Amino acid sequence: MIFLFLDKILVDLDNIPELIESVQLATDTYHTFSSPKPTYIEFIASNLSTDEWWRNRLLLLEFLTGDTGYDVNTVFQKINPWKTVLIPEMIILHSRMDQHENALKLLCHSLNDFETSIRYCLFGGVATFQLHQQKQQKRQQQHSSVRTIDRDQQSVLFNTLLVEFLNLDKGEDRIEQTSSLLERFGGWLDVGHVSPPPPPFFLSLYLFYSSILEAMAIETQTDIPESFFFFFRMYVGT
Repeated sequence: MIFLFLDKILVDLDNIPELIESVQLATDTYHTFSSPKPTYIEFIASNLSTDEWWRNRLLLLEFLTGDTGYDVNTVFQKINPWKTVLIPEMIILHSRMDQHENALKLLCHSLNDFETSIRYCLFGGVATFQLHQQKQQKRQQQHSSVRTIDRDQQSVLFNTLLVEFLNLDKGEDRIEQTSSLLERFGGWLDVGHVSPPPPPFFLSLYLFYSSILEAMAIETQTDIPESFFFFFRMYVGT
């Protein structure tokens, strides 16, 4: 069943150039959204599911993340030539192969789906692109006692995610997501995981951002999260 949907999707991509443009437009549109925003899957399900190709793609994502067994390497080889187009599919396959750093990197830098990256760390990677699972995970996030992977696994994933947030291209996203991660899940994080050694530019970057943020706080009479300054001071040893 997986290969029926997959082959149909790939054949259509080969034969209908407009589909590639449609996927890129959807991704670019999603990038323009400010936080908080829906997950990427929620976005395409709400806005694009009337189109047959997109409906088939959503079903493929359900199959890839479901309990039905399949040859991950074979699927990976089929999808890899389209890795810049079928990004969620690549994330799922990286997760299936325990390549979590690659999966989180795609979530953060290719999709800018920060909420799904958090859920990836809390609940494990494979289920994060199932729409019904996302709704359940939203409810579970309200109850800190509910977990689907153990604390040590979560900690490893959150520390990996912290590195990716620190490497986000946009300074605004970098500050917002890093500060939010520290405030919400600081107990899972090990500052030493990313501290030795800091990049050569990091101290000047910290001084630049802290001066700008402090000036903005005075101008707007708002508070800058102390977790931001605490982490960066720990990171550069100041």
